[in-house]
Amino acid sequence: MDVGSAWPFADNNTFLLEKQFNWKGLAIDANPDYNKTWKNLRSTCSLFTFVVSNETKSLEKFYKAGGLGSTQKERRFGKKIIRGKEVNIPAITLNKLLDENGVEKIDFLSMDIEQSEVRALQGFDIARF
Repeated sequence: MDVGSAWPFADNNTFLLEKQFNWKGLAIDANPDYNKTWKNLRSTCSLFTFVVSNETKSLEKFYKAGGLGSTQKERRFGKKIIRGKEVNIPAITLNKLLDENGVEKIDFLSMDIEQSEVRALQGFDIARF
């Protein structure tokens, strides 16, 4: 499972597992701009567009800044401050997403969601999976 999957190839841990070991998995990214690229280039891996959170709700604020995204309106990269454009994206817990997709066991979890990892892990019963 790849949370904050972003690009289908570059800087993507699950791509290696898929190509080298024939693993199958789930990818999740809140930025809907990646959907078309994933569908065209990684069709064997299911991509879901959600903000992963500690609760499931209809919409949550998400801020897009080019290829970057975050639930934080402003982020600092070195000396530079990046401000994103606000969009509304459905939020889901990992437990709910996995249950809805019939997943009972996870072998590998990669998570890079721009300082929202703690909140996402609060909605995930790791011992159960």
